Amino acid sequence: MIGIRSKLFYLSTSATSATLATLSTCFFSILLLSGCFFDADEVVIDASNNLMWQASGFNGAYNWFEAKGVFNDFFNKDDMNLCEDLQYAGYDDWRLPTINELGSLINKIDPDPPSLMDGMKLKAITYWSSSTRVSDRVWVYNFEDGTTNYHAQSAENAVVCVRAVE
Repeated sequence: MIGIRSKLFYLSTSATSATLATLSTCFFSILLLSGCFFDADEVVIDASNNLMWQASGFNGAYNWFEAKGVFNDFFNKDDMNLCEDLQYAGYDDWRLPTINELGSLINKIDPDPPSLMDGMKLKAITYWSSSTRVSDRVWVYNFEDGTTNYHAQSAENAVVCVRAVE
């Protein structure tokens, strides 16, 4: 099923290859004109920034060592790497976003109060970025009020992964 509303395309994962080919032609035509978003049930593509996002992310509580994949004897002794180990929507090149990339998820048309771009389904308030402030502090994005702050690497926040779209 394809529904078109403004510049947002919704596509169910059960679409046929012919539907996908038609949509990709339409998608790239609109992309050349003004950019658009594409939601494939699991991901949201931000064409203006050439990024593909997990629509829901990991809403649990993770420290930065787990989110970024940095081994730590106390906080990440199993060497977990949420984004880089992720196999999702047919891709395996996911990463933790920068603080600026997280900020791009805010709807710029009506930023007060902050709302997420269409298709994003994040439930937690604060999300880790890959951007460090000082050696033991990392920038986080607060989607409740649209602000940034920095937390200790041992703090717990949610994670949403991103990948580049070529």
